[in-house]
Amino acid sequence: MALLLAMATVTGCGEAGSSLAVRSTTTSASRTTSGQSTFPSCTAAQLTASGGRQGGGFQTAHGDVNLRSIAASDCVLNEVPTAVALIKEDGTALDVQYQPGMVTGQPLLLSPRGVADLIVSWANWCGANPGPLRIRISLPNGHGVIDSPFNGPPDYNYVPGCIQPGQPSTLQFVGYAGDEG
Repeated sequence: MALLLAMATVTGCGEAGSSLAVRSTTTSASRTTSGQSTFPSCTAAQLTASGGRQGGGFQTAHGDVNLRSIAASDCVLNEVPTAVALIKEDGTALDVQYQPGMVTGQPLLLSPRGVADLIVSWANWCGANPGPLRIRISLPNGHGVIDSPFNGPPDYNYVPGCIQPGQPSTLQFVGYAGDEG
């Protein structure tokens, strides 16, 4: 729902000489591209990240990871991460199965200092509260790994409820959404 709402905020104002749909926000905003992108995919070296989680309804945890571009030029977020893991303070990964989902909508163009959200949904945690976590995102095509705190606002250490005991906990990639920089 948050992804659909975020995608609905994209306007159709084009820039002269390009095929970009630009959000009407600050100059560091993210933009969506129309059609096939000619911009390179963003790499881990071009991004900084910080994330958090909150109750997402039906005892799930909705997670947002703010990806901020530190690149000197535009790059695009248009592919599903190959892996996303939740990491405890001691460095071990939680026993959570990653579900890749798919990218829907237009690729998201990040300008220098632009910000976008990577959205995940975590469900069915039947273990003890793991405490502070990090999120590790493996970008496709060898574009690197982003490691970020995953305890940020609004609810810090929120964990999903145990809906189906004996079934695996899952972490699903929901998509990317533009954000104001």
